[in-house]
Parts: sequence; structure tokens; C-alpha cells
Amino acid sequence: MAEKTEKPTPKKIKDARKKGQVAQTPDIPKLIACYTIFEVLVAASQFVMEKMKSLVYLPISLVNVSFKHAFNSVMDEAIRMLLIIILIVAPLCLIAHLFGRWAQFGMLFSPEALKPDINKLNPFTQLKQLFSGQKLTEILNNVFKSSLVFGLFYFLLNQIIGDIMKLPYLTLNNLWVTTVDLFAFVARVCLLTLLFPAIVDFALKKFFHLKQLKMEKQEIKQEYKDSEGDPMLKSQRKQLGLELAESPPKQATNVGEADMLVVNPSHFAVGLSYKTGETPLPVIVAKGRDSDALELISQAHTMQVPVIRFVWLARTLYRVELGDYILRETLEAVASIYIMVQNMSEEHEEHEEHEEMDLLPIEKNK
Repeated sequence: MAEKTEKPTPKKIKDARKKGQVAQTPDIPKLIACYTIFEVLVAASQFVMEKMKSLVYLPISLVNVSFKHAFNSVMDEAIRMLLIIILIVAPLCLIAHLFGRWAQFGMLFSPEALKPDINKLNPFTQLKQLFSGQKLTEILNNVFKSSLVFGLFYFLLNQIIGDIMKLPYLTLNNLWVTTVDLFAFVARVCLLTLLFPAIVDFALKKFFHLKQLKMEKQEIKQEYKDSEGDPMLKSQRKQLGLELAESPPKQATNVGEADMLVVNPSHFAVGLSYKTGETPLPVIVAKGRDSDALELISQAHTMQVPVIRFVWLARTLYRVELGDYILRETLEAVASIYIMVQNMSEEHEEHEEHEEMDLLPIEKNK
């Protein structure tokens, strides 16, 4: 079997993504979720304190009732307080966890990833992965993170040990506030510090993911052939495209070949030509914009070609390429103009000069 030495193609990466195979580290969503929960609890610390105080005072207020009734009342209050905290924290934790995952590989929902994989039940495959470079890297990373947290916690503890020793001398409210502040300081420093190894772990996961997706040269050739077709036919189509690109473009013929010139009134000018029996539809034989349009209008007056002012029609026909037939949506308007020009030509056959005519716009069918 040939060695996989080539980088994965975009199609290979895209197919793997559809199967849920993406580079990700669980540390980033865990850190974001933990930080979110922590900040919410710190922000609600005063509320939690008040609830805990009421929970402590509740049994004292129920000293004259039966034990069963007092126990049920205390449990109901404790469960109610716990549910409030869960209902606040759980949705935020879920959102933070999803954000941590999608921040690594974008929004992704892969039903194929939910299907059971038989290879995961293969003990030989699991044993092979156990001694792989990726697994060894994960172990070393976990050891590094544990050592980092332990060392950092020890350092911070030495910094705040004086404040901790003063806690027993504080009032209940001050004790709670100071404890929350000290805990918040230590937790924030630890969580933000752990972000660095999490980013390093993500980079390693991405490296191993791309390494796992590496391809053989023959595999790349086969993929190209499947997606683009046979290379020989592809080369022939490319050569034909180059010949067409290098061929001289269609040039605007003399405006004298046009039966009429549709204008807008000075921004667009389009010349139409229709020969019975030769062209099934009128053809665009000349067109211009701005200064070119004014030049075509000047030529039309010189060559006694009727100039028709029709704003919508001129703009619409200008989109058509030279030498192409008019658009289907303009058939009715163009036909009415041809009929009008023919009638005017018959009535004024003796005149040598044609004056510019204004045509009331024909509403486009909506």
C-alpha cells in the first residue's frame, strides 16, 4: 500500500467535515462553559447569599411545628433555590459549550457523526490509538496542565494567605463578600492561564487531523478524475476555451444597418435590425452607453435611421450581447415599435429627413 504523503484536498476535508470529523479540542468549550458559570455565580452571589440565609433561618422559624412539616418545608425551599440556579446556569452552559465548539470549526450539524462506528469497538484499533503520537501528546498536555494549575494555585495562595487569615474576624456579610472576591480572583487567573495550553492543544489536534486525512497521489488523481472528468477531455475543453477567448470579439456594425435606434434618451442607445426570412427575431447590431450612445444617435440622424426614445426598452436591450436576438420580455414592445415605424415610413415616404420621435412607454407586464 502506497504511503500517504500528500496534503488532503479541499474535497477530502469537506467530506470529512460532513461526517463530523473536524479538528477540535474539548478544553476550549469546557473552559468557556466553566468561565460562564463562574461569572454568573459571582454576579448572583448576593442573591445566593440571601437565599442561603433564608434557608438557614427557615428551620428556626418552624421550631414550633412538627418535624415532618418542618423538614418538608426546608426541602421544598432548598429544591426551589436549586432549580432557580439550574434554570439560569444550564442554558448558559449549553450555549457557551456550543460556542466553544463552533469557534473551532464553525457551525456544524452532522447526522453521520451520530451513527455508531463499529471500528470503535475493535480492541486492536483502540490499542493502536492508545500508543499513537496523538494519545501521547494528550497525556503530556494533561500532565502539563495539572502541573501548571497546581503551581499557579500554590503561588496565588501565598499571595492571598494574609487575607485568608483575616476572614474569621469579619462579619457574616463581609466574610461572604471577601470570600467571593478571593475565590473569583484565583479562579479567573487559573481559567485564563489554562486558555494558553488549550490553544496549543487545538493547534496539535488540527495538525494530527490533517495528518490523518493525508492522501496518496493516486487517490488525488482519482478524486480529480471523478470530480472534473477525464483529464484528456478537460484539456480539450480548456484548449477550446482559450481559442474562443483569443478570437476577436464581435464588433458593433455601422448604425446604418439598423432599422431603428432605441435610446434612453442619451445614456443608452441600441440598434435593432430585422430581416424577414433571415432572422426569426430582431438582432442587436449596435449599442452604446453615455458618450458612445450620443455618437450612435448622431450617426443615426446623419444616416436617417429612426431614433425612438423608450427608457425601459433601451435599458433592457442594452443587456443583450451584440449579434444576439432580443429578449422574450421585449417582444411586444419591439413589435409595436416596428409597426409604428413601418406606418410612419409609408405615410412620410416622400420626406428625406426623419425627426426624432417620442414614444410613450409601454408598461412592462408584471
